[in-house]
Amino acid sequence: MDSTFHIVTVMPLDTAKIRHEIRNVLKDGSTRSTKIVEKVKKKVGSEKTIYRQIKEMSKSGQIKSNVYSRAHIEYELVKVTESVKNSLQNLTDILKHTNDRLDLFHNKMENKKTRPIYIEQLFTLVTSIKQIQTIESRLRIFSMLPAFKKSSSFIGLEKQIEDTWKIIISLVDYKQEEKLFNELLMNFIPFDIQEAKQVKP
Repeated sequence: MDSTFHIVTVMPLDTAKIRHEIRNVLKDGSTRSTKIVEKVKKKVGSEKTIYRQIKEMSKSGQIKSNVYSRAHIEYELVKVTESVKNSLQNLTDILKHTNDRLDLFHNKMENKKTRPIYIEQLFTLVTSIKQIQTIESRLRIFSMLPAFKKSSSFIGLEKQIEDTWKIIISLVDYKQEEKLFNELLMNFIPFDIQEAKQVKP
């Protein structure tokens, strides 16, 4: 029996569509949350899912919230410079959380009494690598903005990412297990990209 453990993290397609539609609604200016949900729900998603995406976009700095009361909250698109600042801070926070988790993982590995079981080791390494890949991808996309390139935080963040990769590589090398190495590779299998086709109603 194949005991290989695969970890796959994929953002649901509906999530991307919902966020796209939220941005489209906000292009008309500051909009009340209930109105956003009402418009987006006509095209994709459920009320609960749309509200959740609105909150996550606001928390990550992709959109700005204006709270007038508990029952009256409006959202709007943020300016490019503000978006860059929020995005940089968000990426920095995520990277710090990843590094803290890797440090804790390393300390556990050093102690036989606290050493994680194999599946936990694999899970920690895979999720950390996927997190770094996400940060790197967002960094490359944001770097296309002139305001982002001028930010002094850009080079610093790149250096931090490089240091985190070194930590991950050292942890994999520390184990020196062929099984772990092979299973890590199996969680990052290349895939073919199919051309998107419009489906006629």
